[in-house]
Amino acid sequence: MSEPAQAAPASSYRDGIPVAAALFEKGDYDAAAALFEQIGCSNELTAPERAYMFLNVATVREKQGQTDAALRAFDEALVQALQPGHMCNSRGRNT
Repeated sequence: MSEPAQAAPASSYRDGIPVAAALFEKGDYDAAAALFEQIGCSNELTAPERAYMFLNVATVREKQGQTDAALRAFDEALVQALQPGHMCNSRGRNT
């Protein structure tokens, strides 16, 4: 069982991107997806950057064989890309 991902520093969520990528590379998929999602919900990022973070979540979930979760994350990536200014909603986590 993996430890929960550390929150990305409030000063720069972008600093958490290499951390999430390293978690993915070492196979800690749940922690990687959680951190990519947390980063993707940051209002510090541009809409395309938020969309890209949710594409990362989709990639992680697909790697895990979690097709439904991957599709939900891909859907959120599209929302982020097509609705600039849209922030993560309260319909529940994508993962």
